[in-house]
Amino acid sequence: MEKKMIVLLRSRKFWAALAGLLVVILRGFVADFPVDDEQLIGLVVVVASYILGTAIEDAGRGDYLTVLPKSESSDEYSAQ
Repeated sequence: MEKKMIVLLRSRKFWAALAGLLVVILRGFVADFPVDDEQLIGLVVVVASYILGTAIEDAGRGDYLTVLPKSESSDEYSAQ
């Protein structure tokens, strides 16, 4: 469990999602937040695209397998 938390805290996808969520929450609760609706939608699209691109990059390198211990990985992936 501790290894998963370390991997999560080093994840670029996690930090991008957290930053995007923070901006959306601030926009909802702070009346004078200097981001209008169009800018907020653009930011969400950019963050989602970044997360998707990073996920595809990680999958191409096989980094998505490093989170799982050897006993939990399937035979299909461990043969590669």
